[in-house]
Amino acid sequence: MLNYIDQSMRFIRHYLIEGPLDMEQFTVFQEHSMRTRQHHLELTGRIIGESNIFSFKIGGFVFHEILACTDVNLKSLAQIRASYGPLNEGVVQDISVRLSAEVNYRFGAQVLELAGARKWLAAFEDRALSFASQDKTIALVHTFSYDKEQQPPDVPKTIVLGQYLPAFHEIRITTAHSYPNEQKVVRSDSVIQLL
Repeated sequence: MLNYIDQSMRFIRHYLIEGPLDMEQFTVFQEHSMRTRQHHLELTGRIIGESNIFSFKIGGFVFHEILACTDVNLKSLAQIRASYGPLNEGVVQDISVRLSAEVNYRFGAQVLELAGARKWLAAFEDRALSFASQDKTIALVHTFSYDKEQQPPDVPKTIVLGQYLPAFHEIRITTAHSYPNEQKVVRSDSVIQLL
């Protein structure tokens, strides 16, 4: 069993990597994959500590969106297409990248005060759990072991919700990473637009 170690939202970084990624460098707590016939997509969501990886394969391209409090070791054929971090409190970071002639990518993140985000965090967790068994959806919720004196929602938690929306030709990804030791929540929203 792994012991939980408090991390700091001040160290969380965003990476968008194209190409192969060595998953052995991460401790994966949860993983879920799906495939679609339309657009020939393969999507995989992973929770890795208070961080996450969302991988998507489109045609011959493979991309990995990573939010992590650690450095990422790249294989020789991989390249960073976008990167930001560490995140700053009160700053909304927006990134847009054209990944190919058929794919656009947008990412935004913000740091929220846990006290003001509790309702949103609880509603987002409920939404993710309600979508968990639906087609075209990846929904992961992981609550980490914590000091038993802490009470929900003030526990370390990662939530990942990825949805393929064929009517909009999009994949939408929302994540939440709670840092009760700092009374912060990091929220991210990504859109992968299929042209």
